[in-house]
Amino acid sequence: MRKIVTALFIGMLILTTLFTLQSLTHVLSVDIDLPTGDTSEDDAKRLVLITDQMGTPFYDAIVKGARAAAFIKGCL
Repeated sequence: MRKIVTALFIGMLILTTLFTLQSLTHVLSVDIDLPTGDTSEDDAKRLVLITDQMGTPFYDAIVKGARAAAFIKGCL
């Protein structure tokens, strides 16, 4: 009984190793068009504020200041 369990375990180990190697070769052989490193004006970084406390006086002041800064920078 112990030999059967050991043989099944080794068989499953070999099978999973073969599937892993097959998947690895498939992933490495795929030719993907990667994006170029060009940055344009549209790709500028943006700051996003996500909070559940919107509407409080503190965050109203932050939103007001952020909109003023965005308007000056030409983002709005």
